[in-house]
Amino acid sequence: PWQPTVGELPRRGVDLELTLDRSIQALAEEELKQAIWEHEAEGGTIIVMEPETFGILAMASYPAYDPERYAEYGDQDPPPYEDPAVSKQYEPGSGFKILTAAAALDTGIVTPETTYTDEGWIEVGGQTIRNATGKAYGVMSVTDVLVKSLNVGAAWLSRQMGPDVFYGYLDDFGIGERTDVDLAGEVAGQLWLPEDVEHWHPSNQGTNSFGQGVAVTPLQMVTAVATVANDGVRLRPHVVDRRIAPDGTVSVYQPVMVERVISPETAHTLTEMLVQAVEEGITLAKVDGYRVAG
Repeated sequence: PWQPTVGELPRRGVDLELTLDRSIQALAEEELKQAIWEHEAEGGTIIVMEPETFGILAMASYPAYDPERYAEYGDQDPPPYEDPAVSKQYEPGSGFKILTAAAALDTGIVTPETTYTDEGWIEVGGQTIRNATGKAYGVMSVTDVLVKSLNVGAAWLSRQMGPDVFYGYLDDFGIGERTDVDLAGEVAGQLWLPEDVEHWHPSNQGTNSFGQGVAVTPLQMVTAVATVANDGVRLRPHVVDRRIAPDGTVSVYQPVMVERVISPETAHTLTEMLVQAVEEGITLAKVDGYRVAG
């Protein structure tokens, strides 16, 4: 065991004040446990982020552990020490269509009203992509792609852009790279690019458009969507708000701008489309007295 040098006194460290809001954190933990119990899920994560600063107001994952009883979990396989919010990656699925639509709108190749004919399938790179319902929807608009969550429409958008433009925007949104949040154990997710000749196939451009064949962390996905909420500007997410040195000196975290990803106009247009998606498509997410984009 470590022995202190004779006469060495403990030195006071730096105090950290976090962006976490304990009421929101408590609510997130409660809601998460309830949802996992109701749906008999193995686990889950909730992150609440302030889009003006990218400060994390709540971050809850379950199963979790009590740090005061750290040693008791060592024989679990695997031990629950990693935080899935930053350390586990998953296939995002249809939430990813937000990024595909953002890119297509920002390039100006489509507007919310632009239409295409949805035949229920589309071929990209030799692979046939179908809608989740298996149905053909006929003449649909870009807004309908989000409202009805159409895989064929998302793949059509990515094909209109071409790989360079499409993957350029995903890169700007931070997919496939760490957010550099001030937490340990963050992983980068996985996004194969056209130059990854061993792994990337032209069909990826189709499947990636609706969040398949790509892996993200929950924090990456929240950061990308918060970028839309922040007028198209991506900041670095953080959990430390202020550092207080032993002598009382306070240093306040200043938001770090990483990238302007889409224009404010695109962000506002897309937000209106996402409000429509909740009001017409995901009615369970509606909240009385609020306009919810999702």
